[in-house]
Amino acid sequence: MSYFNGGSQGFVMMPPDRISRFAQPWLRYICIAGVSAASDADELRHHGVTHVYTLMSANDPDLVRLLRRLAIPQRFTRVDDEERVDIIAVARRLYPQMERDRRSRPDACILVHCRAGWSRSASTLLYHLMRSWRMPLRHAWRMPLRHAWRLLKEARPVADPNNGFRAQLHRWDQQQQEMRYLCGLEAAYRLDQRGYTKPRYEASL
Repeated sequence: MSYFNGGSQGFVMMPPDRISRFAQPWLRYICIAGVSAASDADELRHHGVTHVYTLMSANDPDLVRLLRRLAIPQRFTRVDDEERVDIIAVARRLYPQMERDRRSRPDACILVHCRAGWSRSASTLLYHLMRSWRMPLRHAWRMPLRHAWRLLKEARPVADPNNGFRAQLHRWDQQQQEMRYLCGLEAAYRLDQRGYTKPRYEASL
């Protein structure tokens, strides 16, 4: 089952880009945009951006100069918006640094952007949401893709990962659900061995 709605990478007339924020208070530390919004000093100041993660084929010299002038650290990662790119590996590599930046200051605001703010940055944020946050479910496991996708689309309606990135996110989500089920079975077995009543575990979220 696909949680992604609408076509991918279609041509859409867009107003000038702006930094997109999540409405949820627990996600106010992270935001997403395209390079035009990331290069807007007023936008950066307005949202209190403290760190910028750039995911593009090549860095933008104007953006580099602006961020140096504003004393905002930039983490550049060369990533092409192509289906063959292993976006999960990219997001996994960035995750520890993003967590360190998030905890580095109480007012941290991390901006993740690519060229348009549709595909590379959106995929990276989806991975980050799924890995970072635990849902208030009975077994408190990682956020499923369907929930992460809904949150991202509410914040950034134009988010539109390419088909290859979508497939990779689906596979990673499925692996996490399978792991959750297996861990649940193991926990049930251990409880049973200790004399507790074995709880019922479900395979799906």
